[in-house]
Amino acid sequence: MLTDTSFFDKKYHPERKLFLLTLEIALPIDIKKISDRLIKFRIKLLTTLIQANPEHNTANITVILDYTDATITPASHVILLRQMPEVKNVRLINMPLAYGEARMVALPIRFFHQIFKLLRQLGATGLSLMYNMGYLAGRERAQVFRQITDSNEELLRIFLSYEAALGTGRFTLKSHMPRKRCVIEAYDLYECVGVKSREPNSHLFRGLLAGFLTELWGREVMVTETKCIAKGDEACVFEARAREEVKS
Repeated sequence: MLTDTSFFDKKYHPERKLFLLTLEIALPIDIKKISDRLIKFRIKLLTTLIQANPEHNTANITVILDYTDATITPASHVILLRQMPEVKNVRLINMPLAYGEARMVALPIRFFHQIFKLLRQLGATGLSLMYNMGYLAGRERAQVFRQITDSNEELLRIFLSYEAALGTGRFTLKSHMPRKRCVIEAYDLYECVGVKSREPNSHLFRGLLAGFLTELWGREVMVTETKCIAKGDEACVFEARAREEVKS
């Protein structure tokens, strides 16, 4: 069966100035303070996703904002947000949102874990399916994100901020050699949290990262999960290398 993807390729109201904003903000969140500023500057809020963990001091927020009728530019709005002491990190992503990207669906982690469990029961075939689903999604995401800036490192940081805001995990880019290799630490990775395994457990995100970097670097990238919270490690650690670097 073929799936018609034309719906997801259509621009989401191309005549309007839509931006994706990701925030890392200290808890507790003063929603009224944030919303009052949106109202003050006539910024329309279209979509909101808040991910928080009571064990952490910050939350990640993803919003889609409409600046078409705003009395402030998106860049000036970001400057004001960064001046707020409770805001730890903010990124404004100006990219051509499509219908499928603009709509967000929040589901409990246990729902995904049930799917992952079924796939793992298929053995190597199931693990390969998870990896390749992530890989294809990662390449597609890079094709959209690369319209934002020419800096590979900045695009990688935007990608990690975006994933954090969606609740995938909390990420730190530990090292980066353009088009050669990088190391990423992931805390509370949703694929591995609450799971016990003797082997590294992340296949979907590992594929997502491999696909994103392959498209970004223009060369095939191999990603290895060297540490995993499912094995008892403090964080999941991913080492990515261009295939030529692996052979050398």
